[in-house]
Order: sequence, then structure tokens, then C-alpha cells
Amino acid sequence: MERNVYLTAIEPGSGKSAVALGVMEALASLGRVGYFRPIVAGGAQPDNDIELIRRWYRLPQTYQESFGAVVDDLSAMSDRGRYDELLKRILDAYKRLD
Repeated sequence: MERNVYLTAIEPGSGKSAVALGVMEALASLGRVGYFRPIVAGGAQPDNDIELIRRWYRLPQTYQESFGAVVDDLSAMSDRGRYDELLKRILDAYKRLD
């Protein structure tokens, strides 16, 4: 049985956060859950979606364990043709959390 759910949307403001909460609610009743975002905005403020779900479900993971890269990483690494390296970094972060 598959243990992972990947949720994506084509554009911002599509209601993905609400859907994520519903999916988490359904899965939390079945057992242990975690939450991971491949890329976050970064900066001084933590990602709102990560913090909401970490607090609501009292996830043991740290904020830093909850994402793979920040937007600045994406810009810097893709400009230098290092997209594969960035993808590996995101997947490795996800596997550590899994």
C-alpha cells in the first residue's frame, strides 16, 4: 500500500491548503502523518501552511525538516544548470522526514 500523498495545484489561491487540511484529517485518523513542502518562500517568516499543520496535528518534525529548499535556492541552482542537484536535495530531505 502506498504511504505518500502528493498534492499540487496549477495556481496560487486554489484552495490547496484547505484540501491539505482535509486530507491530513482523514489520514491522521488512520495513523502517523507528516507534512512536507518541496519549496518554500524562505525569509524571516516561517511558511504558514507548514506551521499550521505542524501545530494542528502536533507533528514531531521540526520546521527545518518540513521543506526541501527555498525559492532563492531554486533561482540560484537553476540559473547555473544545477537543477538535478536541487531535485536530489529536495528528495533527500523528503526521505529523511519519511
